[in-house]
Amino acid sequence: MKTINKVLLWSYYIRLKIVQKQVNKFRKNTASEAELINQLNIGNVYTKIAAAFLIIQAHLGITLHDEQLIALMAMLDNKFVDVKTGEGKTMIVAAFCLVAPKPIHVVTVNEYLASYAASHLSELYTTCGLTVNVLYEDSSKNSEDIYSADIVYGTTNAFCLKYVIDRFKR
Repeated sequence: MKTINKVLLWSYYIRLKIVQKQVNKFRKNTASEAELINQLNIGNVYTKIAAAFLIIQAHLGITLHDEQLIALMAMLDNKFVDVKTGEGKTMIVAAFCLVAPKPIHVVTVNEYLASYAASHLSELYTTCGLTVNVLYEDSSKNSEDIYSADIVYGTTNAFCLKYVIDRFKR
């Protein structure tokens, strides 16, 4: 099993180099924000990741590390990623939300984190033409209103509770 993981990890490092070349190409051509946002919609996966990298850097002043980009690529490959506390889960998820097909539901451990992440990243998402919402356990909002957003943050309990309530309404 360790050999498979090493091969997989090596393939992500190769793909990381492709993303880094694309980032450098965007920088060399001084790509505008509008061009980068357009690449999020029409580019290939490497172009999209490079565009997300530069947009996050411009809007939040945060440079994603190689490990975060590799985690992002793994998530885009439908792999589970274990990211420890302090290693940048919020930024990995932000990049994922910019790159991945919509809608996206982001599950957090508590409502404070859901609310904080959604509000902290809402300007970034809005700039990229995305809508964001937060699902609260005690929310009386209609599910259609909540789920109409491109990105919905919430807790496990909130998503499960809303699912059960919606099922009983049918």
